[in-house]
Amino acid sequence: MDYITGITGGIQPPANPTPPPPSDGPAPIWAELAPTDAVVRWDELEVWVRWLVERFRLGPLIPPCWPAHGWAVEELSALHAAWNGVYRGPGFPDGPPGWMNVLAQFVGRIRTIWADQVCGQYQHEEPGQSWPSDPVITRVTTDLIAKDLRLREASPRE
Repeated sequence: MDYITGITGGIQPPANPTPPPPSDGPAPIWAELAPTDAVVRWDELEVWVRWLVERFRLGPLIPPCWPAHGWAVEELSALHAAWNGVYRGPGFPDGPPGWMNVLAQFVGRIRTIWADQVCGQYQHEEPGQSWPSDPVITRVTTDLIAKDLRLREASPRE
């Protein structure tokens, strides 16, 4: 059973998936969404990713466990927002070829990132810790972030 099937209770995508209707606005900032909005946006992204994988035959490139990887969620959210802007937007003639270029860049980035991952089509490994676990390094990092914030707050606004 793949990762998505496991978290969706066995619901399978349709045989010929179609992209979902568009959401309003740019890519979501997941941490800022209200829970009900997050559910709607997540469902939309999940359906769109299934369509993307099927349409462009990206199955070997995007493993079923992509929702468990924050970087993959952000990459796919951005790609989805770009797709919505082109195909559901005002319809500029160079939009679709431009999106295809964005897709090609995405594929290159994903190949590079997944090369360092252990996940594949039939296995999943939980992502490791993003921040250093050494308390000294963590404190230094936190101090630098706090210092940067103080400097930003103290600088005159234009």
